[in-house]
Amino acid sequence: MKEKPLALRLEDWIDEHIFGFAQNEGWFNAITYYAVRDPRYQRAEVCWSECLEKWRRSKPIAYPSFEEWKGMASQCDDTAHLVPHERRARATSRLVDPDRLAAAASQYMDWEAFAYWARPVLECQSQLPAEVRSEFRSRCPGFLGLIDSQRGQDGKATSQRWHQLMCWFADNFFQHAKTEGWFYAILIQVQNHPRAIRTIEYADHWDEMQGAHQPNPYPAFEAWRRDADAYVELAADQL
Repeated sequence: MKEKPLALRLEDWIDEHIFGFAQNEGWFNAITYYAVRDPRYQRAEVCWSECLEKWRRSKPIAYPSFEEWKGMASQCDDTAHLVPHERRARATSRLVDPDRLAAAASQYMDWEAFAYWARPVLECQSQLPAEVRSEFRSRCPGFLGLIDSQRGQDGKATSQRWHQLMCWFADNFFQHAKTEGWFYAILIQVQNHPRAIRTIEYADHWDEMQGAHQPNPYPAFEAWRRDADAYVELAADQL
């Protein structure tokens, strides 16, 4: 049997000896899922491909040390392998300080979680439960007024409420990011964030558990959010 190339054997060794604990506990795939989406990983991948191409033409006089190579990788464009429109979108993250972007992404995840909590009752034609109206009144009364103004409209308008709410959040709480041109950078950070993904998975799970009947009383948002943060989706063979 032909032996694996050295690079692949090194990868296997790292997986086994450095991340063996995660493999034993069954969550190693989660590490790789988020790692390949990290800009540092993508910069390293770009650096590797550029070095490979350059060194095929002319071998370096001296192979760089690992620290030197990491320095080279840190200067690479992490969007180089993306299609043009994705590169333009990702480039917007350079328009904002990383700490400010991280704070905005965290705020967006809070609002997105609120929207998922309210979604089941937003998309039905019945009156909003008192618990939901109270939360809307304290957090975003402007949108509650919009809902009330649409009362009596057809089911299509009702089904679009969730998307209206997400647009309302963007327009009212993230206008600075839109004006400064880095709102898309927020969405990119959020779509790959473990907390946001867990929230979406819990929202789907919760909706399936409730079926056609909504709980009475409707759960408080903070309690729902805690349950979402603690949610772990198990594979069928783990149930």
